[in-house]
Amino acid sequence: MQNDSLIAQNRYFIYESNSIFTSSDKNKHDGDSFRLDDLNNSFNWEMDMETFSMLPFEKDKTFAVNFYHPGSKSLPEYYLYAVNRSEEIEFNGKKYDCWVLRIDYTSGNGHTEFWIDKNTKRTMKMKEVYKDILRIKVLIV
Repeated sequence: MQNDSLIAQNRYFIYESNSIFTSSDKNKHDGDSFRLDDLNNSFNWEMDMETFSMLPFEKDKTFAVNFYHPGSKSLPEYYLYAVNRSEEIEFNGKKYDCWVLRIDYTSGNGHTEFWIDKNTKRTMKMKEVYKDILRIKVLIV
């Protein structure tokens, strides 16, 4: 017996104006069809680290960012991200002066921190703690 939850799906979404919908081309999108006609001018949550590069960082500043995960049943929502400190990190012997941007999950189950280079505004590192799961992403430089 095959477990359908383990079968990878092609997911292809089209953004048009303030809407998102799936492609009718089954070679591109072979999952359920989907449409949301009011994205409320949200950002694609799959691009969060790229979106952060547009923010005007400074210490103790909080941003309300409207994110939406493509295809999600949850509607777009504003999430609070706070610049709670400045920290220097090192990769391959090179030091980077970073802002640390943090989101605390409203569920109380965890948080995520992003280290954003003050010079380039690139996300250098991401550390997420959710329940008993630790997830880390690091930019390879």
